[in-house]
Amino acid sequence: MAMRSDARGEAEVVEEEENFGPQPLVRLEQCGISASDIKKLEDAGFHTIEAVAYAPKKELLNIKGISEAKADKILVALRLAPSLRCLGSFAQAKLSFVTLLL
Repeated sequence: MAMRSDARGEAEVVEEEENFGPQPLVRLEQCGISASDIKKLEDAGFHTIEAVAYAPKKELLNIKGISEAKADKILVALRLAPSLRCLGSFAQAKLSFVTLLL
């Protein structure tokens, strides 16, 4: 019995660690962003959700293959991503402002 609760406790710690710190862009697939768009972001030098969240929309528009509609979709997905709980208040405020502009 004690062994079972230890295993459950370890699983919770691992899950908590996965949600802490910089989040990889692949997690955006869960929010409807295509793998090809994620690849474009990675090729442009963005490797974490936080990096995209802090980037100005203009910077996203400079990426080949990212239209204004796709940039808006990415920013909305960032707002809805469950991993945003780990972002600082500045990023949260930026994303709230972006939402108002959409």
